[in-house]
Amino acid sequence: MYYKGLINFQIIFKRDDFNHISNPNIIEAIKQVISFCLISPDKREKEHAAQLSVYIQYLTSFYNWIEGRNIPDIHHGYTVIVEVLKRCIWLFSLPEPKRTTISRGYAKKFSKTFQYGLARMLSGIRAAFDPDLVGHTRIERDQLIRYIFDNKEGLGRGFLFNMLGRFAFVKRVSQLPIQEIEVTERLLIRPSGNQIRRINGWLDLGVSGCPVRVLAVPSTFGRDRVYFLFRANEHPAYQAHLQLSPKSVPFRSFN
Repeated sequence: MYYKGLINFQIIFKRDDFNHISNPNIIEAIKQVISFCLISPDKREKEHAAQLSVYIQYLTSFYNWIEGRNIPDIHHGYTVIVEVLKRCIWLFSLPEPKRTTISRGYAKKFSKTFQYGLARMLSGIRAAFDPDLVGHTRIERDQLIRYIFDNKEGLGRGFLFNMLGRFAFVKRVSQLPIQEIEVTERLLIRPSGNQIRRINGWLDLGVSGCPVRVLAVPSTFGRDRVYFLFRANEHPAYQAHLQLSPKSVPFRSFN
C-alpha cells in the first residue's frame, strides 16, 4: 500500500512526533510485530505491546496538533490505525494458548489494515496543504514555506523559484505573514480566471486589491519559473518589473 511518501514530509514538518510515526524502520518493525510476533509467543509480549502503545502516543500527538479531525483522510487513517493497534495490544495480553490459535492470515490482515491507515494519513497530509484546507489546520508559517519550496511533495515539483533581485520570490515569500503565504500558494496552483494576465512575456498572477502579485514565466517543457513577488504597497515596483522583458532579467533557481 502506498504510504512510503510519509517520510518526505519530515523535512517539512520538523516535528518529533511525525518523525516517529513516519520512520520507515519503526513502521517496518510494527508490521513485523503484527504479522509474526502476534501469533508466535516469544516471552516479549509486554515489549511488543509497549512498542505499539508508544506509536499510538506519537500518532495522537501529531493528529491533535494538526487538527486531524478537520481533514477527512487524516481522521479516517488515524482512527483505523489506533483501532488496529489497540486490538493487537489486547491480543498480546491473552494467554499463549489462545494467541497460538490466531491464524497467520488474520495477523496479515491486521498488518494490511495498519498500512491502509498510513496510506490514508499520507493522502490527508497532502490534502492538508491545499489552500482550501491549510487554514483549518495548525500548519505553521515556516512549514508552509518549506512545503512551497519542496520538490518532492510541495510546489517545487511544478515550479522553479528565483532568488535573484530585491523582489525575488524566494526572498519575499519568506517575509510574508502566513495569511499572505496562503494567498500566494493559491495564486500559483489554482488562480481564478481574472487573476491571470499575460503581459510582455510575463504570467501576471493577482488582481488589484490582492495582497500579493506574482510574476512568472510559463514553460512549455519542465517547470514554470516564478520570478518576483510584490505586496500590495509595492505597486510602483510591480509596474516597473512588468515593463521588463523576462529575457533581460537574471534568474537563479532556489530549487
